[in-house]
Amino acid sequence: MPTARRSINEIMYGEDELDVALLQPPLFKPIFPEDQDPVFNQYLGVVTGHAALMNDLGTEPNHGLLQLAAILLAAGAKTDVFDFHVLDIALRQRRQIITEADYREVIARKSARLYGISSKIVSASRAMRIAEIIKELHPGSRVVMGGVHPTFSATQILEKCHAVDAVMRGEADHAIVPLWRWATGGGELADIPGVTFRDHAGHVVSTEKDLAQIDLDELPYAAYELVARETDPLVPRILTARGCTLRCVFCASAALFGYKFNSRHAARVVDQIEATRNRFGVEFVCMGDLTFMAHKPTGVAICQELIQRDLGVRWSTQTTIGRIDPASARLMADSGCVQIGFGVESGSKLIIANNNKNVHIGQAEEQFAAVKDAGMSVQTYWVFGLPGETVATAMRSIELMRDWIARELVDAVHITVAVPYPGTPLGENPAAYGVRIVDRNFDNYWTSSASLGIGLPVIESRDLTREHIYMFWQLAHAAAGDEFAKRFAKLEGSVHYIPRATDTGDAPLADVLLPDPQRLGRPLDLMPAEHLSRRTRVEIQRSRDQLRQGDAGQ
Repeated sequence: MPTARRSINEIMYGEDELDVALLQPPLFKPIFPEDQDPVFNQYLGVVTGHAALMNDLGTEPNHGLLQLAAILLAAGAKTDVFDFHVLDIALRQRRQIITEADYREVIARKSARLYGISSKIVSASRAMRIAEIIKELHPGSRVVMGGVHPTFSATQILEKCHAVDAVMRGEADHAIVPLWRWATGGGELADIPGVTFRDHAGHVVSTEKDLAQIDLDELPYAAYELVARETDPLVPRILTARGCTLRCVFCASAALFGYKFNSRHAARVVDQIEATRNRFGVEFVCMGDLTFMAHKPTGVAICQELIQRDLGVRWSTQTTIGRIDPASARLMADSGCVQIGFGVESGSKLIIANNNKNVHIGQAEEQFAAVKDAGMSVQTYWVFGLPGETVATAMRSIELMRDWIARELVDAVHITVAVPYPGTPLGENPAAYGVRIVDRNFDNYWTSSASLGIGLPVIESRDLTREHIYMFWQLAHAAAGDEFAKRFAKLEGSVHYIPRATDTGDAPLADVLLPDPQRLGRPLDLMPAEHLSRRTRVEIQRSRDQLRQGDAGQ
């Protein structure tokens, strides 16, 4: 029998005395889906149920926290993970959006010596507020933060939020147990590598971080037993490597891993997949690499090992153009792979070169064809507003995206806007790339990559304002939705394999992220805003009536 998992209410509202509590803040804007960008909502209305972005699930757990939890549990620390992002989604089933009162209610029930908070850039303010509530309710505890954003903004966080005692920079596998021991009075922060903190004089200081590669095969498997069962289907993210061989100027993930690449042994990867399947009954996993097949012998060996063991597990992954050939595509498909996501980013060779992407866009179609011929689906990633973007390059990307969808070379798209993340070349030296940051409020650093996380870009280029970039992002979704609508009209069902949710008796959370048709009405059927003049509203209503009823008799 699969390992039983708790409900979100059991996790969040139980009374717990712990050694370490690991927390994730909510990640969404405090709005409901039908209040989101109408162009994006129209796109969702077209693709939902037909296309699947298997590497980008709205209810995906924080795998990094689950990995740290496993390390702590193996060391004997009583540990749990409290995901306010999942709680937010659960509350939305009751048409409620998470508030500070919800943080307070949960934290009051969780006594721990060490609280660890994982923060992305748009959740940094909420992470700091959670830290303040922890210190207020549990004044004797210690609070540390980690994740991509704190790694490169440690000093700013410590200066702004005195409730945070320390920041873990980068990979924290070797730091988390010493931090727990420090929180219980054993050891000093100054002896823990890769930590930024305040010394006794109140000055912010940092210990040196060891960038030597971690033996990933020595780490315990992520503690998926701590994930709320309402998030099913559980899709474990299995890493065959950390880091990336590319040096894209906009990538925060590559920066987090110190721009290095650390690969695992193929047999150990498949051992983890087999153990995870046996323990949790999963039928699908995500190979969570940034660039699968970056080290081709390892990628090939993983596929061969999966075929030999015949585990019956399907999987997806992502890579970059130039990594896949017909032989490796067939091998991946034979081993259970059903979708590959490609980081295309732009249809312009100039944009790709300006951003150190180092791929040959001309190879894309043959790569996609090889994947499709092997029986898998293709997902592509696009970013608008990258350095060098112009009207012409943005339109080139949209036209190419539309062409690939129409020709059935691409089955799903993931469209974002460029964000100048701290720690990346683009974020640290935007002027060198012809970009100006026009909004430095991290609360607004949305990639606009998913429902409830859409916002006006925070950068502009020599040729495009932030409004231009947002317009092209909308146009790309409109164009993609138009082509997918034509294609899906010819189909029954989906072009993808979509994992099934386990029947646990709990209401699934995924549907909460979709606009409620009863509240939204038809896509783009928007009522005139009340702040408009009466004359403008009359004319809008006249146009709407004419559109619905024709102009006979007028």
